[in-house]
Amino acid sequence: MKILDTLSKNEKELDISSKVRIYLCGVTVYDESHIGHARTIIVFDVLRRYLESKGIEVEFIQNFTDVDDKIIIRAKRENVKASAISSRYIENYFKDFDDLNVLRATRYPKATEHIQDMQKLIIDLIEKKIAYVSKNGVYFSVSKFPEYGKLSKKKIATFWQVLESKLMKQKMILLILHYGNFQKMILLGIVLGVEDDLGGILNALL
Repeated sequence: MKILDTLSKNEKELDISSKVRIYLCGVTVYDESHIGHARTIIVFDVLRRYLESKGIEVEFIQNFTDVDDKIIIRAKRENVKASAISSRYIENYFKDFDDLNVLRATRYPKATEHIQDMQKLIIDLIEKKIAYVSKNGVYFSVSKFPEYGKLSKKKIATFWQVLESKLMKQKMILLILHYGNFQKMILLGIVLGVEDDLGGILNALL
């Protein structure tokens, strides 16, 4: 059996000599599931069923993103806890996909079950200077990862061109208005920081 390898864009023979492990990115449970969710989940359900029909053991993991800004916003609007929103739509998810006869995953890990793991990973990245803190959160510094864009086939230079053409003038004006003048921005390291860290430029100018 051959599958398309996204990285190489070539068809490769699937190693079925032992257990096949599949990780499927699941839904963010702030609303009902829709046809887009169904398409993805059914495609992987068909793959799983085919493998199991050949006697191959499949470990199928599918997560639930049960903490998210959209969940929090909906909870505030309905005056309930965020966990009530996520629990409601997880329950509805199972009902919908059971009705579609989709096999249940081996496990359904939830984002809220791994908050400490996420925090540790983020702290490690910051300490290694592979991530940086901005007013909008913590961001991965793409300039510190030479192979960034290898999978998507996009180059960092492309992001620079987009930024330069669509954002630079507008955001630079806002920065100058905020800091007073361009020279002060240089003294504060704003401009130099942007030049030094291409990964931070999109956020440094927001």
